[in-house]
Amino acid sequence: MTSMVSLFWFIASRIEKSLDESIEYSLPHIKILGLVGAIGFPMFYGIWHELFPHPYDNIGLSVVGFVTALTVTQMQRLEGKSRIYIRLFWLYVCAYCMSFFFTFLLLKNNCNIVWSMSAMAGLTLLVMVAHDWFLALLIHVIGSALAITAYFATTPDPVALELYLIQIPVYLFVIIAGGLFNYQSAKLRQAKLKAMASVGGELAHELRTPLLSIEHHARKARESVAELGLSSPSDPRRRLIDQSLQSNIREVTHANTIINMLLMDLGSRNLSKQQFDHHSIKTVIDSALARYPFGSAREKSKVFTRCSQDFTFFGSDVLLMHVIFNLLKNALAHLNDDGQILISTDSNGSANFLTIRDNGDGISARRLPHIFDEFYTSEGGGRGGTGIGLAFCRKVMRMFAGQIQCESQTGAFTQFQLSFPPVSASALESSLQKKCAEELRKLEGFDILFVDDEPEIIQRRLAELPEGKFSATIIDNAQDAMIHLKSNPCDMVVMDAIMPGMDGLTAIRLIRDGQFFHADQCRKHKTLPILAYSGCPDDNTQQQCIDAGATAFLSKDVSTLTFLRGLSQCITTAIENEQNSHPWHILKGKSILVIDDEDINCINVKYRLEPHGAKVHCEHSGASALRKMELEPFDAVIMDLHMPGIDGWETTEQIRSGATFSRFKHYATVPIIALSGDSRPELMSRCLQSGFNTLVLKPVDETLLLDTLSEYLSGAHSSETPTGTPADENEFQSTSIEQESKLIHDLLTPVLVLETGNELLEQHLPTLLARADTDNTMNSNLASAVEDTADVLSLIREKSQVFWKQAREVKSIDDKHHLAETFVRESRVLWKNVDTLYRQVLVPHLPSLISKTYGEGAYNNTNATASEIPKRALEKTQRDGQDAIEKAQTLIENYAAELTLDKEIL
Repeated sequence: MTSMVSLFWFIASRIEKSLDESIEYSLPHIKILGLVGAIGFPMFYGIWHELFPHPYDNIGLSVVGFVTALTVTQMQRLEGKSRIYIRLFWLYVCAYCMSFFFTFLLLKNNCNIVWSMSAMAGLTLLVMVAHDWFLALLIHVIGSALAITAYFATTPDPVALELYLIQIPVYLFVIIAGGLFNYQSAKLRQAKLKAMASVGGELAHELRTPLLSIEHHARKARESVAELGLSSPSDPRRRLIDQSLQSNIREVTHANTIINMLLMDLGSRNLSKQQFDHHSIKTVIDSALARYPFGSAREKSKVFTRCSQDFTFFGSDVLLMHVIFNLLKNALAHLNDDGQILISTDSNGSANFLTIRDNGDGISARRLPHIFDEFYTSEGGGRGGTGIGLAFCRKVMRMFAGQIQCESQTGAFTQFQLSFPPVSASALESSLQKKCAEELRKLEGFDILFVDDEPEIIQRRLAELPEGKFSATIIDNAQDAMIHLKSNPCDMVVMDAIMPGMDGLTAIRLIRDGQFFHADQCRKHKTLPILAYSGCPDDNTQQQCIDAGATAFLSKDVSTLTFLRGLSQCITTAIENEQNSHPWHILKGKSILVIDDEDINCINVKYRLEPHGAKVHCEHSGASALRKMELEPFDAVIMDLHMPGIDGWETTEQIRSGATFSRFKHYATVPIIALSGDSRPELMSRCLQSGFNTLVLKPVDETLLLDTLSEYLSGAHSSETPTGTPADENEFQSTSIEQESKLIHDLLTPVLVLETGNELLEQHLPTLLARADTDNTMNSNLASAVEDTADVLSLIREKSQVFWKQAREVKSIDDKHHLAETFVRESRVLWKNVDTLYRQVLVPHLPSLISKTYGEGAYNNTNATASEIPKRALEKTQRDGQDAIEKAQTLIENYAAELTLDKEIL
């Protein structure tokens, strides 16, 4: 049953993908296609009915085809509608106009030569438009089946079917041959994109090396200015040098952003909706303008915003920012010296709009219809791009269920209008609740002290939240709060900055100083998360709070979601600050080998590591590095991927194999970190397959490099690393282990929930049974159910541990599938047993037991007194237990479905 469901969803997703590709392929030619139909249907009727009459014709069918074709000419207007409606409409258009119409009239005219050729023409057009043999076959089967049904329903003596069946092999040949042609065309397009992505990645890597050199020397020069005798910041020569060096660094940042935009455009085929969420359009515009690398202040001054209408859209803020980047880049490239760009927002109730308009060169009427086509570029002027930027923009907007349109007049203006579907109030509310729940989960179990001279503000805020997520203590003055902290340590303090008496700033300083506390009180006063907040959130107040020692600052006048995010972010920041306060002491005395053919890259890494006590040795080729490792032991290796001769991948494979070493014994476990300027996701996978531990992108972030190296040297990561096995086997092992690791990790959560609940039952059930007037059968059943559940959970743990151990040792795909299928089969039985125990014993008997103990209506009554703690324990056990069982069974079935798909693909 599960395999059938998996197969159904696989086919459904295939049809959905094929329809989307067919629509995307046909949209640039949709008006021509519609006009062909609008002319063709009346023409067919006129010719075969009036000039050369045939046995059968139907004006009604021709009229329907004519109207459908006219609708197709306006199909681009549907882009803002729900994607499912567009798919269904396109399926209807193809099935009716290119299959049903011709097949039905072919049958009604006894398969004569004219209608046989017409049906073949319709099928050929269908193959061209569907752009996929599977979709063309499916649509033709649907259209033909409906036509045959209509033929039998309207024909007393249906004799033409036999003649039609004879023609089916010819139709199949057309579909298969056309499908192969389309497949080859698609492969060529994909190969072109892949080649461009590969070249783009190589180009990014090569470009970032000189950029890194410029940035490195600029920063070193700024640090060394004092040595030139220009130590006074007010010295005009010092200011001139600072400005020049800062300009160099800004240009490097600009170039790196452009490289990232190029790689994002090239990777548009791999866009995903998994990270979609609700975002404010104004926030995204502000972020985009803040992050866009304008060439100069003058260039930035050409961009104006008029966001009178803020609205929410459902999508990715990162993707939309890159859309804005692309449109800004194009507009700035075609602006005159006095040109301007206006970014505005608007809404008309049925849609929301983001408009980017410039008064630059404009786009000619001849080029305008093609600007969103992949690989279409402008001619002349040396400003032609890759032809993928605007195609990327259109793809993103379609993923948002919106559209992008362009209006332009040569020499006057160009306007891009992005339309977004409105987000319903219920969807916004649901999204808000979901986000609040996510933030609350981060705070679960925390003990937070709130200090505010207006405690009712905090009380109202907390009243909006579900109970039980975190503990809250509210104190209305700083003096009492300090006394409270002496004897009641907490996980976080939220402090009003301005209060009568001792104000919040003074209290924060006292906490950080620590002298107010004895040695055993508030031991983490230096790292305790402190969120300062105020009703006067000006920059001065915020800076005073941070200077006093607050971890973060928040305005009182914020939404519930922002308030919760402020709490969780404050805790995260405190943890990061605590981690960052520790020096990278583990690097001291460690011997690090840096391998890069560019000397500046070696110097750059060396410059970052040596201040922390690391001994850095540099080699400029893979061959010399292998020889050096044989002569001298190294604790870690940092290696560039792209080197002449033996590149980084081959060098790492040789290290992991150990074939070139006789003295160096740690070749299988030495941490090897890859360096590259290419940020494509598939690069990480290839690195892991070759034997690297991880990948760090250029330009190298110093903190990231130091953190990564420290983690591997300290053993925070497993010493088990890939050993250069063949790529396909290694890929199988890494993806397999990742699947199994996630499954076992996720399964242990419901197991832990149930084990905890079972312990509560074992603890409180005897007391409850003694107080309730229950029969012995119920008592026996409940006691047995608790005992049996504990046994089954123990067995589940044991089976999971055995499976995880064996999964890491398995060597072949077939063995892995056999092992996984056995685990799924056994897990289904075990979880079914747990489910049965809950449903047949605990679920029906617990409410009755609680009612008999505490009286009718006691079940689900949350106003329990301290003496009724067992009641709450039992209720929570039942609720959480049922959820945990359902979650575990879902995890097992999802894993089984993935397993089935893996086997089908293989």
